[in-house]
Amino acid sequence: MSTITYDDFARVDIRVGTILEAAPLEGARKPAYRLLIDFGPEIGQRKSSVQITVHYQPDELIGRQVAAVDSMKTIATRQGDMFRAAMEDFSKHGSDVLSAATVEEKIAKQIDFAKKSYDLAITNSKELAGLYTKGQTEAFETLSARVADLTEEVKAAIAAKK
Repeated sequence: MSTITYDDFARVDIRVGTILEAAPLEGARKPAYRLLIDFGPEIGQRKSSVQITVHYQPDELIGRQVAAVDSMKTIATRQGDMFRAAMEDFSKHGSDVLSAATVEEKIAKQIDFAKKSYDLAITNSKELAGLYTKGQTEAFETLSARVADLTEEVKAAIAAKK
């Protein structure tokens, strides 16, 4: 496993929260728990899921503190950008429809706008899903690398004491 730089690690927004609720995640492909985690007043409560059913029962998780990566800022910012762009498109569409000379032209413009809006919604949904997945993947890789580094440091410290 490769080592990451401190700058890479520093970019990951890792927060500590307290698990308030834990319950089996119904419908999951692999056994998992649904968690409600309190990250304090700045972030608030967030939902998450974990696949640790072989290690813990739900009641054992309540009150535990966990580290989590907050990737929601990036996603929320992008959603805001998408919403603004959609409102601009909607406004332009209204002007285009009003300027149409015939009913048929108005209908054609509305159909074209509906198709464009649908295509854009699919594209935006895929982008948001990609951002979410990327955030989770990067966080997992960063945390895994850091845990591996810490494990090696502990092993070296134990070996030095022998």
